[in-house]
Amino acid sequence: MGQNAKLLETFPISSPEQQGINSSVLDSMLLFIMNTNQNIHHLTIIRNNQTVLATDIYPYDSQYLHDVASITKSLISILMGIVIDKGFIKHENELVLQFFPEVNAHNRLLDLLKIKDLVTMRSGFDCGVGDGEKALSNMRISKDWVTFIFNLPMTSKPGVAFSYCSCNFYLLGEIIYRATKLTPHEFAKKYLFQPLQISNSKWLTNYKEMNHGWGDLFLYPLDMAKIGQMVLDGGKWHGKQIVPEQWMKKSLQTLSKLPDDKGYGYGWWTNDKVGYYEAAGRGRQTISVIPSKNMVVIMLGGEFDADAIGKYIFESIKADKDLQKNRSDYNKLKITIKKIASAPSFEPAKMKENIIQKLNKRTIAFGNNIAGMDSMQFDFTSKVKGAVVFYKNGSKEKHHFVFSTNTYALSFDSTLQLPVALKACFGNENDLILHLNQLCRINNFYFRFQVKGKAVTTTMEETSNFIKVSIPSWFK
Repeated sequence: MGQNAKLLETFPISSPEQQGINSSVLDSMLLFIMNTNQNIHHLTIIRNNQTVLATDIYPYDSQYLHDVASITKSLISILMGIVIDKGFIKHENELVLQFFPEVNAHNRLLDLLKIKDLVTMRSGFDCGVGDGEKALSNMRISKDWVTFIFNLPMTSKPGVAFSYCSCNFYLLGEIIYRATKLTPHEFAKKYLFQPLQISNSKWLTNYKEMNHGWGDLFLYPLDMAKIGQMVLDGGKWHGKQIVPEQWMKKSLQTLSKLPDDKGYGYGWWTNDKVGYYEAAGRGRQTISVIPSKNMVVIMLGGEFDADAIGKYIFESIKADKDLQKNRSDYNKLKITIKKIASAPSFEPAKMKENIIQKLNKRTIAFGNNIAGMDSMQFDFTSKVKGAVVFYKNGSKEKHHFVFSTNTYALSFDSTLQLPVALKACFGNENDLILHLNQLCRINNFYFRFQVKGKAVTTTMEETSNFIKVSIPSWFK
């Protein structure tokens, strides 16, 4: 059974009007996504436990697991609530250092640090997003992640100042393991995923097989919807309390007030003005819970205009009761849903033979770059398709692409066997542009190769991280 069929089995399909939602507005939203080339992969709207809208956006397909990025932090918070409820830990006010007896980095502030301070992003560590999460990057290349974190300077007393710090959630994952003897993934499978009938997931680990508590959890959109519905129902699933209701209330309270009406609770983002709560991650992965509308919204992608899409969704809500059916609008919506999920008719890119001749079967070597690539090689097999081989850390990965303005060739990465989408086209007289959309891995690369004489200049843009850089490159 496909994932969308499973979704409709869990949350039966309903016309938008039956749930007080206007089909025409939803149709306009999908047309906006298509006409502006939004890099959104999937969108699900659940209202009153009914599926109002569930659509993949080409070229993504929801039969594949998707990286939920920092939604993982919100899941770690949920797991911590269950850990406490099961008696593995007494409460969130327990001191953090008691779980790390090997650490000698005691000081006046560190000795005050509580579990609650980690889960609310008020640890006091000199760690945040203002410098591009430098602390997280440095932690990942250190030999001992725990020691690295506890050696971070402390800029404030724990429990006082909010600072978005992914390192906090790595420590929470370690605490879960040290308290339960189960990794976060093992604990989640037993106490959260199994009750929710989530049977397949991936969660990346570090050098000692500890899950990345801040991110890198892979789920299906359907299973994200289950989690959202459970949160909406106060921690219950099909009448059974999975997460303590009190913990869910704490999670969704605004403890830190932030700009633009946003706030933060126990690992969840809040917006008291509009009245919704979110688990959110890089690239605009979101589980949005809207209690006043009895709604859950799931969005996945590689960076897109989530605010504009959110406005369409709120505008579509017309009533809390059944609206008069408009069969014409609903039929138009169904046609658009089918169109947005399907590959469009192939439109070939106009070929430029001079660039093909200069790049074909040539190896392009790279200096240091954020993608970590050593080199790459093109093989233009015909006027409509080709292949590219990426060389990285002594390994290679080959992907096929098409010369097209609107369609992609699908390939699979060598690590998690998840799909990637590739196409190529030409810019000005000397440019070849290769679009590599990693889909399930979020990253969305554009490589521009400019050939002048015997030299090649490479520019790389990665849209989910808003990075655009020139890479030192040359023909080998």
